[in-house]
Amino acid sequence: MVHEITNKDFADFDSLINFLKSNTVKSISIANKSPEDENILKAMKIKKKLNFDVDINIVYSIRVNGVKTISLAVQKWERFLIEAIHYNQKKILVVSGNPKYPKFRSLTALNYAKKFENYGLSFGVAFNPFLNLEEEYKLLKQKLDTGIVSRIYFQLGDDFLHLKKGLHFCNKYFPNTEKFVSVLNPTSPLFNSFKRRPWNGVRFSEKFLKSSTDATKINNQIIRIANENNAEIYVTGLVSLKNYL
Repeated sequence: MVHEITNKDFADFDSLINFLKSNTVKSISIANKSPEDENILKAMKIKKKLNFDVDINIVYSIRVNGVKTISLAVQKWERFLIEAIHYNQKKILVVSGNPKYPKFRSLTALNYAKKFENYGLSFGVAFNPFLNLEEEYKLLKQKLDTGIVSRIYFQLGDDFLHLKKGLHFCNKYFPNTEKFVSVLNPTSPLFNSFKRRPWNGVRFSEKFLKSSTDATKINNQIIRIANENNAEIYVTGLVSLKNYL
């Protein structure tokens, strides 16, 4: 299980560390809502504070790091990769995030990142099985065809049928690629935030948004589907492990 951490979680750093220690969280993902080099330094800060090994993934959002020209976008992306190599930060999830300047997207970033493939970096990509499946399959295949992607992260959503179809597709065509199915913690502030202002590209049913109790039941079904298809869980919004075990 991977826990996503945001800037708000870092606001009370001591509480964050206590949460990670008390739940022996072994895998986290740092969401990209601040300058990319800050997230690498945050990862190093966490590693120094914990008394056990933790696997850290950093999300690089092209939208958050948006610039007006492709040349500037490439410079920023490559500078981030060089910093990651310097600090031995291996895992990177690159997402487009509906960028303001759409000519530079995650697929573009992956193609530029191929020059760094001998430095031990491990790339992940996003996949949304809840949108137009034919288009999403085509884009996912293009990303995997770069030869440097080792992880697929499923977008949030609660359409069980589309989730199963997406998992079956990935298991058939990319059997050796790690897969992560996302769930939104209904007891976190992010749950209420989504109800007030839905996120672009994320779709939840009215039943999921009705109450945290209903959402938890749906999450448990999503987790069962993920387990049946050899996928791990990616939790958005900090949550105690015992709530889902």
